[in-house]
Amino acid sequence: MLRLEWLGLAILVTLTLVSGAPREAPRSTERVIACPSRSAHRPPIDVGPVASSITSDGEQNKLRDADRLYRAGAAGEAARSIRDYAAFGYPRPTPRATELLTLAELYAQFADAQAVLASASASPIDRFVALRRAQSLDLALGGAFADRLNAQMREVAPLAAEAYARAHDAAGASLAEHTATLFR
Repeated sequence: MLRLEWLGLAILVTLTLVSGAPREAPRSTERVIACPSRSAHRPPIDVGPVASSITSDGEQNKLRDADRLYRAGAAGEAARSIRDYAAFGYPRPTPRATELLTLAELYAQFADAQAVLASASASPIDRFVALRRAQSLDLALGGAFADRLNAQMREVAPLAAEAYARAHDAAGASLAEHTATLFR
């Protein structure tokens, strides 16, 4: 679980630095990574969506197939499909192969978060953390599951707030209570 959070944090920091988009302030339970601010003379780089640099019909079809798999609830299969294509289509490391592997990693992380949510043995805290991660990843991947994840958050956030309080984690309890209030 910790590996998933660190990897997710690294991806979000990378995406934030590349896009230059303003982000909301991190919550007290999240780690903050200091990064240098952009200098005034350098405008932000517009990288556009991942699919903007598509070079072939085969690649476009593979991305469409991966998106269909993701929307059908098979994010792990979508990740494998993109990874396989990147390895076959780009045998040497290239910027495009890196973009494809990053997209595959987003799909894989979403699949991991979904696995935690589907686990009967997951604690309310684990489910809350996984839901927050899944919401973030789903937003980056197009928001196909936003309504379902929001409905799950309505159920899980109050339970997580109670679990955090029992564990004497004031910051976690506060975050879960605030989230529960937002999703009522």
